[in-house]
Amino acid sequence: MIKVYVLPAIGQLPSSSPFCNKLVVWMRMMGLDHEVRLGKNGDAPRGKFPYADLDGEIVGDSGLIIERLAAAHGDRLDSWLSDEQRHQAHVLRRVLEESFYWSVVAARWLDDDGFATLT
Repeated sequence: MIKVYVLPAIGQLPSSSPFCNKLVVWMRMMGLDHEVRLGKNGDAPRGKFPYADLDGEIVGDSGLIIERLAAAHGDRLDSWLSDEQRHQAHVLRRVLEESFYWSVVAARWLDDDGFATLT
């Protein structure tokens, strides 16, 4: 069973981290048997979340984990895309992740109401 280590849940979300949520939702959509656990910062590669135990190897970064799992189990979520659409999806994903990440950071740490909600 794949063990995924995330930051604490918030509301109905599996984690307060968008990258943790991305990984957990992808795994659910793929139907992969997994267990979500609360991670420890000292155990995370480079101190970043999420990280996963993939057959005894600790792998960090949601994108790298998804790449490894897709290579091992296939990626039927994107299998119908053409090469051009796959490239476009990659660019869109990167733009959204890089942009929205800073919105979450601002909401979490700069806005008093957001800080109270997310901590």
